Amino acid sequence: MPSQQSTVKPQTPERTARRTTIYLDNHATTPIDPAVLDMMLPYLKEDFGNPASTHSYGVKAQYAIDQARKKVADAINADTGEIIFTAGATESNNFVIKGVYDHSFDKKPHFIVSSIEHKCILEAVKHIENQGASVTVLTVNKDGRITPSQLEKALRPETVLVSIMFANNEIGSINPVKELAAVCHNHNVLFHTDAAQAVGKLPIDVRDLDIDFMSASGHKFYGPKGIGFVYIKKEVQESITPLLDGGGQEAHLRSGTLNVPGIVGLGEAIKLSTTDMETQFWHYVSLRNRLYDRLYAAFSDVIINGPTVSSIDELKALGGLAAIADSLDRLPHNLNITLPSIDPGQLGKIYTVAFSSTSACSSGEVEPSYVLMNIGRTEDEAKASLRFGIGRFNTEADVDEAADILINTLLA
Repeated sequence: MPSQQSTVKPQTPERTARRTTIYLDNHATTPIDPAVLDMMLPYLKEDFGNPASTHSYGVKAQYAIDQARKKVADAINADTGEIIFTAGATESNNFVIKGVYDHSFDKKPHFIVSSIEHKCILEAVKHIENQGASVTVLTVNKDGRITPSQLEKALRPETVLVSIMFANNEIGSINPVKELAAVCHNHNVLFHTDAAQAVGKLPIDVRDLDIDFMSASGHKFYGPKGIGFVYIKKEVQESITPLLDGGGQEAHLRSGTLNVPGIVGLGEAIKLSTTDMETQFWHYVSLRNRLYDRLYAAFSDVIINGPTVSSIDELKALGGLAAIADSLDRLPHNLNITLPSIDPGQLGKIYTVAFSSTSACSSGEVEPSYVLMNIGRTEDEAKASLRFGIGRFNTEADVDEAADILINTLLA
């Protein structure tokens, strides 16, 4: 079945009008692109073969896997043999941290992470710490970033792995990954980055960055849930213990029957997300800034969480997307703000805009964001914070309507 044309353009006003809720939570997950779904459907129906089978059904499935793997490799400038398919970034992150620990010959190997890593990283290092590893958790600066000099001071002779996220899922801060990897390699230390929020949004060249491991999830860039990948540089593939033993799939690092429809969808999703990425980048920035301008004008006490929200003119002055990406410190689609004067309880009354908040909800109190607390917000400020993730299918009408709803509700 031929794939329909990619739907990277904003959806039509007619389609927007049929929705009851404006979705602005694209850090949590993204809707599957219809073109991605079209690619997947044959492998959920007539082309259902196991890629390990040698008959025609298996051969066709294996070919689809090979094509998808090439799409992923091409998108990040890797070799196909360096792409290992997983169930998502959580599995990939656990695989790298626990796999490097299990393979370490040091009696008490040392690991370094940042204080605002995703929970799956923080919980994984707690696990290996209980097994005997030594772990250093670096405190981020006020923008939510780790500096190369800070990392270098934390390295020890027994350090085996540093895991610093590419971009934070709450405040959108982007770390200087290339510089951090260079610091590690100057000391013969492996470097891993959780790039779940960056893949598909920013140009990523693993060769230029010179990283050893990188994790990603398909559902963060308009692909299906339950599928992801981990990039493992070929030179370090013997430095990690296999995640699963069995039939030897995925370079003997993750055995098990492959999720053919999911992998096909992942491959198409990353291809669409990296095709004409610059157009998509400006779509994200323009809508993100439009929302910020509306809220900033309405609330006199807005606090930006994370790096400054750059104007379009400031970004364009840097040049093309490659040049912008080299100095960018905030994800283009991210907006996280604190509104100190609002009643956090009011946030739970907003049903027609989907966004993320750590405020109290109808089910009771929830913990304030540890990410916001780590960049200096008080507990009350953290509870009065809102995170927005602009998406591929959002429109100016979405942003304007969402702003009206938020302002009218919170200022009532």
